[in-house]
Amino acid sequence: MVLWLRRILWVVLVVVAILVVCWLRGDKSQAPGTVTANVPVDKSLIQARMDQADELASQEKWLEARAIYSEVLERYSHTEFGTQAEEKMSAIGLPAYFEELDDTNSVGYTVEPGDHLTKIAKQFGITAGTVMLANGLTTDRIRPGMELKVMTDPWNMLVDKSRNVLFLKAGERVVKTYSVASGKDNSTPAGDFKIINRLTDPTWYYEGTVAGPGSPDNPLGTRWMGFDLEGYGLHGTTDPDAIGQYATLGCLRMHDGDIEELFELVGVGTPISIIE
Repeated sequence: MVLWLRRILWVVLVVVAILVVCWLRGDKSQAPGTVTANVPVDKSLIQARMDQADELASQEKWLEARAIYSEVLERYSHTEFGTQAEEKMSAIGLPAYFEELDDTNSVGYTVEPGDHLTKIAKQFGITAGTVMLANGLTTDRIRPGMELKVMTDPWNMLVDKSRNVLFLKAGERVVKTYSVASGKDNSTPAGDFKIINRLTDPTWYYEGTVAGPGSPDNPLGTRWMGFDLEGYGLHGTTDPDAIGQYATLGCLRMHDGDIEELFELVGVGTPISIIE
């Protein structure tokens, strides 16, 4: 019996010694989905996967493309491919979200005589642009009997000033990200706000100056969405190079193309939270 105990103890000591040596050498298992300097990355294979996703996106197979981008982002997040995948996932975020609308986040609606998109959108507390995108409509013309999908997830926005990024969310799910410029000297306030007005081609009023749409003295760009905090809001820009920087008087600036897209989705009453 003593002999058997000695043999068992000897085996245990050998195993422990091997584990200690491996640990000291750094010979530890790599966590799934990570890339280290010791593991070579076959860039040609990753690029082939990215090309495959790009092709699927060009065919408007949004969910299949997003699945591949997500895979690349998960496995190669600390490489240039991870950055590209994240950007491309955001670029197709809206059509992918609308493609997978189901009974958990939408309801069906049958168009009745006298209906128009604005009326239907108002009934559900969303914008006509949201209804159009959800149903792949290229015009606002609808006809009685047409079946529409109407999203039920509420839009909301989150702005992270530390990264100058705006997250558009449907419920708790991030659908798309946008780069913004925020206030210099931390002049953009943090807090919870709501959109209370929306303007196309806004006029700028500041310290006695009035600059109309298109004026070189008007920094607001093509759209304005005002907060329930006087003087603050989201707007476009005449200085796109400043996007991503701390460059404003306190408002949040976006590329004109980005805020025009957001403007079609986000209505009065939409909450926006700004964090440090």
